[in-house]
Amino acid sequence: MNKKFSTLVVACMASAAFSSAFAANITNASRTVTKIETEKAYQLSNADGSKILVMVPQGEGYTLKLKTATSVTDLNSTLWEIQYSYPNGSASSPDFTFVNKATGIPLQVDPKKATLFSEGTTYSTSNSSYVEMSGSVSTWKWKDFVETQGSPFGTSGLVSHFAKDSIVALVTGATPAATTNNYANSEDVYLVKAHANRSTWNGIHLRVAPAYAGGVTLSAKDLNTKLGTDPEGKSFKLSSTPELKVGTNGNSTLGNIFTDNTLRA
Repeated sequence: MNKKFSTLVVACMASAAFSSAFAANITNASRTVTKIETEKAYQLSNADGSKILVMVPQGEGYTLKLKTATSVTDLNSTLWEIQYSYPNGSASSPDFTFVNKATGIPLQVDPKKATLFSEGTTYSTSNSSYVEMSGSVSTWKWKDFVETQGSPFGTSGLVSHFAKDSIVALVTGATPAATTNNYANSEDVYLVKAHANRSTWNGIHLRVAPAYAGGVTLSAKDLNTKLGTDPEGKSFKLSSTPELKVGTNGNSTLGNIFTDNTLRA
C-alpha cells in the first residue's frame, strides 16, 4: 500500500468513532508508553502485551476479563481513557480513574461485594463472584508518576482505599504462587478486600501497564462501513489533518485524488 494512502487510512481510523459492534482483528498491545496522556485511550496489558483488560457484559451489567489480545474482536472494549489527580497537593502517587471506551463506564466497584483476601486461596465462582462494574469506589492507586519516563511503564496492581485501614484490589483466578506473578494464567477477575498494609498477593494480583493498541487488520467491509459506524455503507471518504498538498506547492490540476473522491474497497 502506498505510504501516503496508508497514512490516510490510519488518520481515518483515528478520527472515526468506533462502533461498539466493530469487529477487529487485534494484535498484541505495544508496551512502549512512557507518558500517560489524558486525551488518549490506552489498553491495559500484562508484561508482554499478549493479554489485555477488557470490559464485557455479565448478566445485566459488566465485568472485567484479562483476555488474550488476539482473541478480542471489539476494539473499544479494550480501550481505557485514563484520568488522574493529585490528592492534597501531593506531587506523586496520583488517584487514577479508568473509563472504558466501549461502554462509557468507569472501573468502579462496591467494597460490600468484595471477598476477604485469604493467603493461598484460588479464587473462583465457588468462593467469590466476578467483579461487577458498579459501586462507590472508582479511584485507584496504580502508578507513582505519569510524566515522561526513561523507559516504558511496567505493570502495577490496582488498589483502592475505601476506608482508613482497608483496601480493595483486583485479583485473578490463577493458582497462587509465592515467588512468581501467576495472574496472567487466568482471564477471570475478582474483587477482594484486605488490610491497607497488605503488600503481598501470592502472584494473583491483577497487574497491568498502559499500552498502545496493537495493529488492526481492516477488511473491505470495515472500510466501506466506516469501521461499523455506517452498517449499510458501500463506500468511504478519507480526510487528512493537516490537508495534503498534491503537486508543486499544492497546485496540481488533478486535485487530491485521495480526499476529493469517494472510495470503495
